[in-house]
Order: sequence, then C-alpha cells, then structure tokens
Amino acid sequence: FEDASKALEPREYTEEHTHIWTDAERTAFEERWPSGSKQRLVYALMFYTCQSCADVGYMGRQNVHGGILEGSRVKTGGRYTVRIAEPLRAELDQHKGQLLFLLTQDGKQYSERGLWNYLKKAIISAGLGDICTPHGLRGAGLTKRAESGATEKELMNLGGFENSSEVKIYIREANRRKLADMTHNRLYAVNPD
Repeated sequence: FEDASKALEPREYTEEHTHIWTDAERTAFEERWPSGSKQRLVYALMFYTCQSCADVGYMGRQNVHGGILEGSRVKTGGRYTVRIAEPLRAELDQHKGQLLFLLTQDGKQYSERGLWNYLKKAIISAGLGDICTPHGLRGAGLTKRAESGATEKELMNLGGFENSSEVKIYIREANRRKLADMTHNRLYAVNPD
C-alpha cells in the first residue's frame, strides 16, 4: 500500500502564541529557585502581576499604594492595577531597602533585554529548556486568573491591555484546560453504584 499522507499538501505550521507555562513547569522553577532568591523575585513579579520584563524592570515601591501595584506598560502605555498576592508580598518583604524591586549587580535598573536574559538563564538552570520563556510566564499568570473566572475586562485591567482580543488567548487556554479536566474527571470518576 502506498502512504496516503504523501498525497496531502504539507501543512504550514504556525504558532498561535507563546507557550504558556504549566503548573508542573512553575513547580520545577520554584523548586530550583527558593523563596528569597532574586530569580524567585523576578518570577513572582512576572507571574503575580502578569506583566512583561519591560514593565517588571520599572516596578518599585513607588508603584505600591495600600496593597495595590499600579503603573503603565512601557510599550503601550496601557494602565495596570494589580492587588499584591500573598506569595508576591512574601518575596517583596525579603528584598527591602531599594526603591526599584530589581537591580543589576551594579545597582542599576535592568533593561528589558537584560532582565529577559537574566530570567531565561534561571529558566534553563531549572531544567525547563527553550519552550519556557519569560513571556510565557506572564501568560501563565493571566491564564490562571482566567481559569479562576476572571472576565475579559478584569484581565484587560490586570494586564494593561488596550484591546480585548489580546486577552482572548488566555481565556481560550483556560477553557481548554478546564475542558481537559472535566473530560478526565468524567472518564476516571468513581461510579458510586
């Protein structure tokens, strides 16, 4: 028999969006970089604030008002407002004494690329390889909030998005994960009869 797949036109591969970190990938990073490390602080800022490296590099105590972190995104100017989650507060409390949350070894502010490279090295050191990127960590934060029921408008406010189409990616991913869980639970549920 001839292989029927040879008659098909090759399918063009397009990646819809950056890989969004899984819970297992986040756990691997957390196990490699303990609470109190600078790597864990960068991770916590990205995941819990749902901001990019460019934005996290500008964050500091000047942005915190009564447990709320507020600011503007560097690239778009979109405003974000985030309540500081307890895990992030715990990391920030271990890094007091400077206005900006993150500084280089020379005491300077990180550039976007410099912070991206710093976090990427920590990701590789945690054994996560090339698929996990800093941007995918931001996506994981947004997806987790969508899984918990955050609306489109709430995600837009949290991430500083100007356009609702930007957050639909994370809502779609959250829905995929919920459907996978529901299917699994139905298939492997213990029948009480």
